[in-house]
Amino acid sequence: MNTKTQSKPKTDTKTRASNIARMTATSGGGGAISLTTRVTLGLDVESDIASVCRQLQLVLIYLGNLGGTATIGEIVAYANKAPKGANFWGHSSGEPYEQDCRKIIAHYSSKAFGHKDYNKKVGKTELLRLVS
Repeated sequence: MNTKTQSKPKTDTKTRASNIARMTATSGGGGAISLTTRVTLGLDVESDIASVCRQLQLVLIYLGNLGGTATIGEIVAYANKAPKGANFWGHSSGEPYEQDCRKIIAHYSSKAFGHKDYNKKVGKTELLRLVS
């Protein structure tokens, strides 16, 4: 189920820009996301989780395991404690990913928050939502 067919609360452009500015910061020439940013699972998680990259799937699984709403810092801490197995933050070989969750969330933020198409197949999908 895609958010294109669902009604969402209206957010004016000024509020959205303010939320995005608060959520992200520039650090060392690359985008970053604040550890205190609070997020919740978006409307399209159940329908689109299988269509996104494994690292983003894990972020969504961790967020679900944390009750569906958490700060980025809480998600990162959860990932760092995740035991080897199905939800391990790393490759099936047992090697951890080079990037931590925070970098993955920052990299995919415009797509995960539904501002840009995730890809041609999925289109716009709301996987994460900011919590005020």
